[in-house]
Amino acid sequence: MATKNDLCATATVSTLANSDYIFVDIDGKVRRIKVADFVKAIEMRKLDLRTYAWGVPIKQALQSSQDWGVIGNTTLRDSYLSKVGRYLLTNAGKAAKCSATDSTKFADGTAVDQSTGHMMTMGPTLYYEVEMSDAYGCPVLWMSEYPISRHCIENPCYGCFQGYNRGGKLTSISGVVPAASLTIAQFWNLAQANGTMFGLCDYENAFKWFTMLQLSKFGNPNLQTKIGYGVGGSQSLDLWATAQNLTTGATLSLGDACGAIPIEVVNGDKTGVNCSHVSLFGIEDLWNLRYEMIQGIYFGSSANIGQDGSECFIYNENRMPTSAELASHPTCPYRKIYRPNGSGYVSEMQLGENFDLIAKAMSGSSTSYWGDSQYHDTTGQLCLAFAYAIGGSGAGAVRVASAYGFSFAHSSCGARLAFFGKPVIVTGAELMES
Repeated sequence: MATKNDLCATATVSTLANSDYIFVDIDGKVRRIKVADFVKAIEMRKLDLRTYAWGVPIKQALQSSQDWGVIGNTTLRDSYLSKVGRYLLTNAGKAAKCSATDSTKFADGTAVDQSTGHMMTMGPTLYYEVEMSDAYGCPVLWMSEYPISRHCIENPCYGCFQGYNRGGKLTSISGVVPAASLTIAQFWNLAQANGTMFGLCDYENAFKWFTMLQLSKFGNPNLQTKIGYGVGGSQSLDLWATAQNLTTGATLSLGDACGAIPIEVVNGDKTGVNCSHVSLFGIEDLWNLRYEMIQGIYFGSSANIGQDGSECFIYNENRMPTSAELASHPTCPYRKIYRPNGSGYVSEMQLGENFDLIAKAMSGSSTSYWGDSQYHDTTGQLCLAFAYAIGGSGAGAVRVASAYGFSFAHSSCGARLAFFGKPVIVTGAELMES
């Protein structure tokens, strides 16, 4: 009979099949259950998610205060977050863990040579379930490494830095000014030049994962007050002319941590307030530096026959939509939700079982409810996220603007590399030798 100590000594895995087994502790005894039965039990509400998952009560309809808290098994939460951090990933899909405290070295002490790959923040597959809770009177976002739901962020792997054009390929490296003034299709083509498993950060996985990380860590939707306001600072000052020339890599010394490095940003007669380079588990300057173009989502336009501009089309394939799809709907499996028309600070998200982070109501402020603003109209089809260095206190992980055409390009807009395969983990020494 296996003991708990025996199980703790076994190798870890990042994915499971329905026919596999997981081991559980029931009344102090080790038992096993097939994954398919485990999921079925959850769906039938026969498992207490507080035991197998951690959760965040989404109190958007109950209170303006942003202190939502974290409930459930926080030991599992801490274990999961400890596995999220920076890696160097090659185009062949090999990845080596960087030091948790210094991204210039690998975990084995070998020096990192970024010319051989991309600096990416990675983590284990994260399962999630949105469940209405009678106890809390609101939806709870439950998360776990266990397969508690059919919904999951599988093998998340996203650029630590905003994308840079290195010899015709989009990469994530330090010491460079990120690429800009390209359309989303041009950015995606540069990403694909690395290989077919590369693309851009998407809505269904990356965008949600970033928010799940912050909610898991802080139990609070306002990243700016918990980590830092970003390069643009806390006030809506136009600092872009200076900010656009900043190079990546300022947070290498933070390693995998969530933190900020204060900087001074001056643009003519404007001096930024509370400006900083920020990092969310190694994801640098995600908010309030440069808008990022998001794939896997586009909006309807009232200028198109058969669309009224309220539509939001969401699909989970690594590709760009065709012109015909933009004018109608995706030809692949997709979901459709609806966006509001207008702008403001988000007081209520749509959520639902898919945890959709498109605003339902916008009557909040920078210090209430979700703390970020969104801007939608009936003609824009491109999804821009996180804002550029003029967004002030309204720029964070759930900042979205959908007011521009799909062929939009601007110096204030970039993109972040994503890898949609399953990386093969090796040591730093092995990666440098390959």
